Amino acid sequence: MISQKLRSKSLLLIIALALANIIFLAVNAFQYNRENRQIRSASIQQSAHRTQAFAGHIGEKLQPVMDIADQLAAELTAGSIDSTGLLERLGEDVEKYDYIDGLFVAYEPYKFSPNSQYFAPLFINSVDGHELVFLEYDYTENPWYQKVVQDGAAWVEPYIGKKSGNVIIQYGVPIYDREHTPIGIVAINFSTAELSKIVSSSLPEGEEGFSFVLSREEVFIYHPIMTYVLEQKTLNDYIEGMGNFTAEENTQGIGKEERKWVEIITSSGRKDRVFYASVPLSGWTTGIYFLNEKDSEGYQEESRRLIKFVIGSFTLLALLLAILIQFYGVSELRYWVASVTISLAFLFGIYFIWHRALNTPPAHEDVEEILQIDNEAVLKQFIEQMNERAAQRKQEVVYVPTGVFIQHLQFINAYNVMLSGYIWQSYSLTDNTYRDGSPISQGFILAETEPNAEVLDIEEAYRKVVGDQEVVGWYFRVSVRQEFDYRHYPFDQQTIWLRMWHKDFDRKVILTPDLSAYKLLTPAFLPGLEENFVLPNWDMKASYFNYRFNNYNTTFGILPEASTETCPELYFNIVVQREFLSPFVTNIIPLIVVSILIFTVLITIKKSGGELLGFSGFGVIEICGAFFFVVIIAQIEVRDALEVSDIIYVDYFYFILYFMLLAISINSIFFARTNALKLLDYRDNLLPKIAFWPLLLGIVFAVTQIVFY
Repeated sequence: MISQKLRSKSLLLIIALALANIIFLAVNAFQYNRENRQIRSASIQQSAHRTQAFAGHIGEKLQPVMDIADQLAAELTAGSIDSTGLLERLGEDVEKYDYIDGLFVAYEPYKFSPNSQYFAPLFINSVDGHELVFLEYDYTENPWYQKVVQDGAAWVEPYIGKKSGNVIIQYGVPIYDREHTPIGIVAINFSTAELSKIVSSSLPEGEEGFSFVLSREEVFIYHPIMTYVLEQKTLNDYIEGMGNFTAEENTQGIGKEERKWVEIITSSGRKDRVFYASVPLSGWTTGIYFLNEKDSEGYQEESRRLIKFVIGSFTLLALLLAILIQFYGVSELRYWVASVTISLAFLFGIYFIWHRALNTPPAHEDVEEILQIDNEAVLKQFIEQMNERAAQRKQEVVYVPTGVFIQHLQFINAYNVMLSGYIWQSYSLTDNTYRDGSPISQGFILAETEPNAEVLDIEEAYRKVVGDQEVVGWYFRVSVRQEFDYRHYPFDQQTIWLRMWHKDFDRKVILTPDLSAYKLLTPAFLPGLEENFVLPNWDMKASYFNYRFNNYNTTFGILPEASTETCPELYFNIVVQREFLSPFVTNIIPLIVVSILIFTVLITIKKSGGELLGFSGFGVIEICGAFFFVVIIAQIEVRDALEVSDIIYVDYFYFILYFMLLAISINSIFFARTNALKLLDYRDNLLPKIAFWPLLLGIVFAVTQIVFY
């Protein structure tokens, strides 16, 4: 009677705990989904706000430019400025404001003077100073002139200057006579360098992507691919040119006010976002393309919350099953249900961590001595810092633009990589000597090249004069030796790099990345790599340039200051992610098969009348010993292939199997004894059997969590 009451109470307790567990899981799942939606919404709002701030910043810079032109046009319309005063005024304004590339007036034929058909003085703000030129052609036929005369004050569509060959960003205001008839225009050119500075600072630090600016007609005013700007390409041209992704919404009219953002689905399934904001003063549209590789704060926070949720759920589930076993029933079926449930829970946890590891964005080195160069603004700032340092130390610094294009990459072994492709450098034809008159050498040194490698080939491929520069390109095919980190194998990411020195090792020559030679500089878009790049068993994740400030404890016999001064060295980096399928088939599946066979041996052990049936105790030990040698040989092969000295993630799988083999051997010895422990003897060794998979998978889950988190 008492037993029955106890069982009833236990049953009620179990039901209550089960309901509590279900409620707990449901609440947490609901909260998790809600918080995910909140994070996504907050991320969208934050990105939209950043894009709007980007547009506002441009508007703040455009307003004073417009004020200058409006004021000058008003004074010319009123006739308060003569020809002498006009030229002085143009020069003063250009000299005063560094965000002006040029300022000029252009009159209708014979409207300024009956003796002059064309009168169009232009003051240009250049690196060489301020220059006054006169337009001596029929500029009245140009769209930038006609639009302002016909429609009034406006930002005209960007065009290519005939003299400079650069993109002209221009605002024009009509000049009127007493009858309010247009007789000319005042035009002011907004600085492209200033626009580039604003755009470069628009993308938040740590975010992957790029920014752009569209004109009223959705023509690119600014884009990382300069050819899109120079060729006057539209937004639709760009989208069609990409060809490897689709948008969830129609991209027509994307720059209009009602279109705030659009989600781009790449061919790999990644969902990127493009945000837009209008600049009312000019009718332009600003845009930021955010790669959804990482969600900065949200990504890590989401991972932590999900991990907590999974761990909490597993803990509560394990507690519930323990209470169930303790208070209710002793049937073998219930034990196996508990075993399977716990095993599946741990299996899900392992899968979740593996999934996160496979989808983790490339980790960029966060070290003070490392400077990533992925846009012109960062490179310009770096050069300015180097110039300041050189001026303080009265040193001569020479900059050599250098580019890299990789066509082929192959792992020869664990620490040797074969690379082939092109490296080019640009040298000035007019300034090609050092201060002491000695010539600047042409060429480079690849620091990590293995001298004894079978593959070693560097030869000049082309030489061409472009403007006042001579571009020299080399084809290279070399083997480089590097130390890779295999601790997370088979979920490891590796960074392959080319460290480049200039040939004049005894001079202060800094190689600078030739960023203008690449269409896109965003690392995830793989600048400097062959479009159809093939690297078996690896996924290409990113490529980028950076500088490292390496210290050397030697003078190399020629550099008296080498031991005390850090010199920036140019690196070209390629981030690769190992494909999981191949190591899973070759390394993990055999271990799974061995585990199943071990479990099969375990469940065959039974007793009848005190005698051991199936495998004897010694037979179990023999089988476990055979499996031990199979496992240890497999582990040796993996470690030999990777040539590692540290413990890697897959090693723990082998260690766990060693432990399970030892545990089963000890279990069989004690179980075979006539006076076996009651815990082992219970129902023909039931407890070790049902504990096998929960114990195995639980240890794997714990190790996996420790290794990755």
